[in-house]
Amino acid sequence: MAARQDAAGRHRTAADALIRVRDLAGRPRGTGFLADAEGTMVTSHEAVDGLARLVLHGPGDQVCLVEAAAVTALPETGLALVATEGLGLPPLPIAPSGPAHPDRRAVVRLPQPVAGTVVGTTAVTYTATDRFHLLDEVYEIALDGLDLHTVPPQVSGAPLLDAETGAVLAVVASALALHAGHRAGGFALPLRARRTPAALAALLARNAATVPCYGAHLNLAGALRLTGTTTGSAAGPAPWREPVERPEVATALEEFLTAPGEPAPLVLGLVGEPGTGRSTELARLAARRAEAPAPAPTLRLRGADLRPGDGGIKDAVERALRTAARVVTAAGVPGAVGATDPGEPLYASPDALAGLARTAGRPLLVLLDAPEEMPPVLAHALPDWTAATAAWLRTGRTRLVVACRPEFWEQAGALLPPEILHDPASAGPAASAASASRAEDGPGGAGGRELPACLRLGDLTPGQAARARARYGLPAGSVAAADAAHPLTLRLLSQVRAALPQDEDDEQPEDAVAGGGTPAPGDADRGPAPTGPPSRVEIFSAYLDLVCLRIALRLAAASAAQPQARGTAVRRLAARVTGAAHEAARRCLGPGQGELDREAFEELFPWRTGWASAVLTEGLLVPAGAGYRFAHEGLADWLQSLHLDVDAALHALVHRWFAQSSAAAEAPVRLPSRPAARAAAPPCVPPAPPVAPPHFPRSLPVPRHRAGAVVEAMLLTPPGTLAAQLGALVRVLDRHTPPPTRVTPAPPAPAPAAPPADLDADTVPNPRPQRPGAAAPPQTGPSTEPLTGPPTGPPTAGLPGWIGRLPGAAPCDRRPEGRTPGETPTTAAAGAPRPGRAWPAQAVRQAEAVWWAAHLLREVLLRVADAAPLREVLRDLAGSVVVGAVDAGGFHAAGMGGLGGFGPWFWRRVPLPAAERLDLLRVLLPADPPPAPPAGDGRARRGDGPRGADRYLDAVAAMLREDPARALPVVCGWFTDDRPLRTVRPAPGRLTVATATQALLYAHRRPALDDLTEALVAAGHPGADEVLGVLAEDEPSAMCRAVDRWAHDPRPDRHVAAATYGPRAAPFAPTRADRELLRYAALTLLARPGDCTLHGVALGLLVRDPDTRARHLPAALRHFGSAGAAGDACGGLHPAALTQALATDPEPVLAAFAARLRHADEATARVVLAELAGPAQPALARRTAALVEEHLRRRPEHAAAVAHHLDLRLEQGPDARPVLLPLAAALLRDHPAQVRRTLAAVFAAPGSHLSRPLRQELLDSVLATERDPVVLDALLTAAADGARRRHPLLTRDLVHRLGLLMGRTPEGTARFDRRIVELAAAAPTFAGQVREWLADGGSWDALIGPSARRRLDTVA
Repeated sequence: MAARQDAAGRHRTAADALIRVRDLAGRPRGTGFLADAEGTMVTSHEAVDGLARLVLHGPGDQVCLVEAAAVTALPETGLALVATEGLGLPPLPIAPSGPAHPDRRAVVRLPQPVAGTVVGTTAVTYTATDRFHLLDEVYEIALDGLDLHTVPPQVSGAPLLDAETGAVLAVVASALALHAGHRAGGFALPLRARRTPAALAALLARNAATVPCYGAHLNLAGALRLTGTTTGSAAGPAPWREPVERPEVATALEEFLTAPGEPAPLVLGLVGEPGTGRSTELARLAARRAEAPAPAPTLRLRGADLRPGDGGIKDAVERALRTAARVVTAAGVPGAVGATDPGEPLYASPDALAGLARTAGRPLLVLLDAPEEMPPVLAHALPDWTAATAAWLRTGRTRLVVACRPEFWEQAGALLPPEILHDPASAGPAASAASASRAEDGPGGAGGRELPACLRLGDLTPGQAARARARYGLPAGSVAAADAAHPLTLRLLSQVRAALPQDEDDEQPEDAVAGGGTPAPGDADRGPAPTGPPSRVEIFSAYLDLVCLRIALRLAAASAAQPQARGTAVRRLAARVTGAAHEAARRCLGPGQGELDREAFEELFPWRTGWASAVLTEGLLVPAGAGYRFAHEGLADWLQSLHLDVDAALHALVHRWFAQSSAAAEAPVRLPSRPAARAAAPPCVPPAPPVAPPHFPRSLPVPRHRAGAVVEAMLLTPPGTLAAQLGALVRVLDRHTPPPTRVTPAPPAPAPAAPPADLDADTVPNPRPQRPGAAAPPQTGPSTEPLTGPPTGPPTAGLPGWIGRLPGAAPCDRRPEGRTPGETPTTAAAGAPRPGRAWPAQAVRQAEAVWWAAHLLREVLLRVADAAPLREVLRDLAGSVVVGAVDAGGFHAAGMGGLGGFGPWFWRRVPLPAAERLDLLRVLLPADPPPAPPAGDGRARRGDGPRGADRYLDAVAAMLREDPARALPVVCGWFTDDRPLRTVRPAPGRLTVATATQALLYAHRRPALDDLTEALVAAGHPGADEVLGVLAEDEPSAMCRAVDRWAHDPRPDRHVAAATYGPRAAPFAPTRADRELLRYAALTLLARPGDCTLHGVALGLLVRDPDTRARHLPAALRHFGSAGAAGDACGGLHPAALTQALATDPEPVLAAFAARLRHADEATARVVLAELAGPAQPALARRTAALVEEHLRRRPEHAAAVAHHLDLRLEQGPDARPVLLPLAAALLRDHPAQVRRTLAAVFAAPGSHLSRPLRQELLDSVLATERDPVVLDALLTAAADGARRRHPLLTRDLVHRLGLLMGRTPEGTARFDRRIVELAAAAPTFAGQVREWLADGGSWDALIGPSARRRLDTVA
């Protein structure tokens, strides 16, 4: 009886929500209840059967008249749905399944709550007014001490409630309406059946989505209610503090959540530095999902919610659900308390929640914020935790968003299976743009560093930052430019400005912020207060003062001793609070994840005096797991850095593991701090709680995410000390990078005086001469320094450490894996570690130390305001990267050890002037891997390097595109750098930095062509001249502008440049404007008496121009005729300029050519005759042919120049035949054999497809008449030389004909045999063809004798 009363008491809320159904006469017909917020009532069909109108009575004299049209009869289920209005009753949850109580207990009100048991299911017959209905699977119930046959009929339609969850299992039916084949205590109609009508199914869906139910009958509404308690105020701060939207981040998150199908990714890393808005974006995401038309369950956790014994995130989700159930119970939600244990709230397992969300098509999303706060023991077991988490996520298809620092994601992301990670870069254009934009973030962003697939979150974009400043009420220029887009900095500054008096806020906002601040340890070393807009550090200091002042005001207001404290008393109290905050920060450097344990918190901020309440209320610290932490990570890092002993920290984190002594202790669990400021201070480090299981190490390494405080502390270090600290880190990385295996020991030699470091020395094993003035590195013996110890000094005296390992430098004993000479990897792996080689545990510690060295070095160099004072560190680092990359086959982040984090992205972001940055990139170019070979579609494949910038050459190209004015002068100074670069396959020429510079300048010439021409001409190098020559043909407009500038420049060397490249650009000048520029440049040069040596070039330009040709042609002809040797292009006037005037003034021009040829040497004749081969008009061609014939008659020694003329004419194709046939006949008829042999060889050359038919015709004519052995020998030589480019059958025919002809001359057969052997030895292709001919036999037996055959067999 007592149990029945307890169950009934737990469900009295449901009884108060019942509705009595009557007819118009007031007779009771049954009972019902509301099932949704729209007022839909559920009752039995017999309660409404046959009634035209219903009168519904609710608690509190509520009455509703219902017409028959509002009734949805469902006689096939025995139920009816009634649409009501005006009844203010809460709907009851409907159970999604059968009884959840272990004993199948249930409760029904008759009219008082009566407990009973669901016996089972049976088939019954329902008798309606129109017909009979067979109902399957109706619940058979047995009430405690009561039979439904004895109760009044109004019990029909009453809800049957589950005793465990309070959800409605079924609707009670009277014994008069239902009939079974056996006697039963009563029946209840289930609301869920195999064939549920559409109207009822829609109602059940609305009920599950809007009326929460918990425990075993958890529905979607209950899931949303439970998970909603974990998100807190997900809607965000107050409207005026609402942060700015980031559409690209929201789009990337949406693409992750809406990815369809089973292979959809399950984990997204939201990675960013402290203060970049990770928590804000999680809150926004939770709010969007909660406010969506179809809300989805979102559960939010922090790393502090994790426990040391967790076997995955499922355990934390389970604890969060239990806590949420207690919160729901405390709020008085019906059905939230279990029946078996009234004090224990109903509990829903993580698997049930995930399965429910997946079935509803709204997968569960878990938001894990700041996982770095997880206990150290759990962080040590991160591989097991991530594996269990991934398995649970796969089982329920649950999504997980992890908002963390890059240091944590670098480890956790690598441990998660790649197939479940979401990669925004490949998800869609919007997300890809977001990821790309974050990849170029400044020091505050996470971009650039090679991390597992994630969404990187950095500073706001310029537009977003402007909107955020406007929303916060911050005027332009109120923040330092470097921090103007940092979300946390803007937020804290707005709070500081809001706290200032209005007049101060308007007049001197920056001074008020920058000048304030309670002195902290180390402040005295920072010098005078800076002027101008405040920086992030100054804003943090002002915010800390503001919060401490507010805490002091609270303490003063609550103090009974000083209720009216003002002025000096409050300031003194604020100073005490500030001191306690600094002491809290110092203690946070102790064990754990950077939190303050409860004992230390109570000691610094006692609860009994109200300090703890004031600190927590003002939000300086917040609860975090078993302790407390500062509310803002960025502020905490800065505050802790003020108390960090940097030298001790670097020793503890890095250098101690490479000390000479092998007795290194376990890794520290704390970061070293400076001594306390007060003499009576408590102990520096409180004892760590014994939370680690016995099998864990006695102490655990410092978590990687705590590097923020170390970086901040190093940024406060003076430049000289910082350079020394960073140099030591570079030596550690250099020491533990895989060494070059091709450096072989050499005999020791006396070491000369140390020369200056030569950064241009070879960094790959290709010997080359040193630059003039660069001394060779000294030769020393092998190093005896232990491999596990840090370098105690530079390996080569006076030189950076990496110089000593260059080819040709002193050999060093840097063997892979610390092997001894002659030891193989197999023998090295066997046996115990040798002296100088680390044990496996120590190797793990050393690997962690290398990570710390690389991370600290990288972050400090990226975040310093100006890296110029650290240029020597950067140059040493660049050299180490090159040496390691060369031996590894090119820079690859995965195979470079600690140096793998210094890829091209790093050097682009180091705060350096453009010239120094480019100089470092030049040093790094040999580290590039070979360029990716083209894919099958002709496009180049990307390499295996980091996303965004695979090669250092790409970084140089990006700078050329972005800032050509500054980059071009620097890059044009690289033509003297002949260090080799790597290629995929052997190149025609040696690929060096200089040749790559030429290609780079040409490929990126378009953004600033004028700047490029100026930089190239200023370089004054042959490599630059080659690029200018190509630009004259491909970019003639730009070259014409450059020639005009140079001609008007007062510097003589620019005049020479104008005269050099003006004629080269003139044939390609496309427009009249370009020709006018060349004309003005030529007139300018011609007007200067001091440039008399350039007048010939100027006249040539003027003759090329049709507008000035007539005026300047006579002077040009006189200059051409009076020129000396033609090796300098006929005294500066090139014959090509005069050939342009042949069409208009043929007589004087041809006369000038004839006069010039009379006294020309062979080189001049070759140039002139080559230009005379250009005119293709028949009349001019015939006149030039006559001139050529006359010249050869006068000067037979110029036969080679005439042959070159014939070759050029032949390439003009069939159009040249009318001129060439008579010319060739005359030349071959009237000249001796020595001249004919030179001319005939032209006809035997392969030529192009245009000249091949005409050459063959002329060759046939020669063979028909020629019998001189000298000429035939020349033809044979030409046949052998052209064998590679001529069809083999044509070569065979030609050689066979020549053999027959030579056999008819005296001693011709022997000469033919001898020449065949000689030519075969000189031309491998020809030799192969001859052997094939001989193998065929036939007519060759009579041409080539046995002796020649034997000699041909020995030809390679």
